[in-house]
Amino acid sequence: MGIDDLRKKATGYLNSDKGEQATDAALDRAASLVDAGTGRKHTDKITRGRDTLDEKIGTDAARKVESSGSTRADTEDTTGTDTHPPVP
Repeated sequence: MGIDDLRKKATGYLNSDKGEQATDAALDRAASLVDAGTGRKHTDKITRGRDTLDEKIGTDAARKVESSGSTRADTEDTTGTDTHPPVP
């Protein structure tokens, strides 16, 4: 199984209802831990960050891509991802 196969499998899972539930639970748990760690001083910002991530992951993100007619490759920034800066 190659990288592309793994990516397709992970994307398929994340775009399923079960994957959406799993990512929601993980994001809720992470936001709760961060909120508690900051003494609940930044709850609004943490909630906004959690919601932004939720929009980018799972079925919500898949619906946006489908409705826009673009593919993941169209929206993915691939500039400079496979290049390394020259070593002095």
